[in-house]
Amino acid sequence: MTDGDGTFNVYTNMKNKKVIFTYKITLMSKNAQLLYKIKSYLGVGSVSYTDKNHPNLVSYLIRDRKLLLNNLIPIFDKYPLLTSKRFSYLKFKSCLLLSQDNNLSQMDKLNKINEIKNLTLNDNYISDAWYSIVKHIKNVEGIKNNNMTINPKVTYPYILSEQGVIKKNPSTVFSGWCFEEWYFNINYDKLNTENIEKIMTKSWLIGFTEAEGSFFIVNKSSTRLIHSFGMTQKLDYIVLYSIKLLLNINNKIQNKSNYYKLETTNSKDIEYIMKYFRYSNYTSKFLGMKSFEFKIWMRSYSKYKNNYNKLNTMREIMRKYRHNV
Repeated sequence: MTDGDGTFNVYTNMKNKKVIFTYKITLMSKNAQLLYKIKSYLGVGSVSYTDKNHPNLVSYLIRDRKLLLNNLIPIFDKYPLLTSKRFSYLKFKSCLLLSQDNNLSQMDKLNKINEIKNLTLNDNYISDAWYSIVKHIKNVEGIKNNNMTINPKVTYPYILSEQGVIKKNPSTVFSGWCFEEWYFNINYDKLNTENIEKIMTKSWLIGFTEAEGSFFIVNKSSTRLIHSFGMTQKLDYIVLYSIKLLLNINNKIQNKSNYYKLETTNSKDIEYIMKYFRYSNYTSKFLGMKSFEFKIWMRSYSKYKNNYNKLNTMREIMRKYRHNV
């Protein structure tokens, strides 16, 4: 869920010399049950409806620094985020650790935290969770930046880790941190499901689809409706490509002007996706409200395939449901 709907926020107030850390997952209010399940599983945090500007939203939050350090950080260190959200997490963690450094004055902490907050994400960023795969399928070249030769032995291409931070205009503020910049190409034809499954687990994909996936019924023609599955991402092509392989989708990923799109209406793909996200007794593996959408989508396929009027009715039910959510 965090790779889809989670956020890591650091708020600094230079006037009052304060810093606030917040981990948050925000969903539509009808999905509150899912956030309570997360709260129950982690045993910490709170679920809040306090945003007056967005009364249809509900959030799970952790703000206490000790809880963040002792309960949250160990989870994301053990199970690294797979999307560019990893960049946000590592900045968040670095700021959190800095706030605990007793050797620094409060103003020094705030200045360093703001420097980290201002680090920018490169469009080609890849989470270091993928390193075990990427190192075998990449073509990397060291480049020169500001007349300085970049070390070609850097471990990760366009990856922010605790040993390396990627930034267009490197700063020397963080002594001991290594700033490197790379151009590289990945041969995606070398990716295979066996390696991907070691990184992208089924439970992760279920949670990510809960946040980012869409199940549709669309027009094939004026007299025919068909089932469709889709997902879009602004960044993280490697994530979409891996999902494409795991879900056995034959279509190519579309490179739009400012995002990537994975979509299929192929009946074999649709049937495989249905099987992937359901149990043997045909119940959904989704835990939130996506389960309701998936059930309608799945059952209408098995009951009403090629029946335009029935499928149109199911489509309207799904549309009204999404609108009301």
